[in-house]
Amino acid sequence: MGITELANALDLNKSTVCRFVQKGMPVTSVDAANAWRMVHAKPKKPINLVKLSPIDNLSSNNSPDPIPTANTPELSLARAIDAEDSAHKKRREIERGGGSIEDYRKANGVYIASRNNRVKAERDFSEWEHSQNVSLYVEEANDMFNRTFGAARGMIDIMPKTLAPRLCNQPQKEIETTLLEWCSRLVETMRGNVWPKEE
Repeated sequence: MGITELANALDLNKSTVCRFVQKGMPVTSVDAANAWRMVHAKPKKPINLVKLSPIDNLSSNNSPDPIPTANTPELSLARAIDAEDSAHKKRREIERGGGSIEDYRKANGVYIASRNNRVKAERDFSEWEHSQNVSLYVEEANDMFNRTFGAARGMIDIMPKTLAPRLCNQPQKEIETTLLEWCSRLVETMRGNVWPKEE
């Protein structure tokens, strides 16, 4: 799978995907890349302060209390964690109570299955959060900051040499207009690096 194709599938910039690949991210499939990211590029905590519950989007025409769906990634993760905790407690009870080897084998199998379900639920929840723009991966946030800061720093570094000759001995109104135009270009450059246009 090519870098561009993988970047589109992961909804990432090509530069971020290239950095991940250099760090060891597989490019064989989207699932393999996402599995690598879960370990090596864990998402930050959600950056949106306002988070809607699954039922906030439902209209409450005549129904006072809509019934929440049981199929949201958040509820699935909570149930998977509870199931893993219960399976672990049951296995510990058998260990302490001196249960049979067969009982322990069954309890251990249930625990391992519930642990695997919890890991999958965490991955699904993380991918859902990311797809809903609730969170950013650390590398994506760093990439966004570096692009924006780098572009602004480049303009600021050349600003004195560029503007000083143009503003020397000019009327105040013309100086103000020139500075305002330059600041507008700086803001547009920074905005363009935070939300780059589609190629």
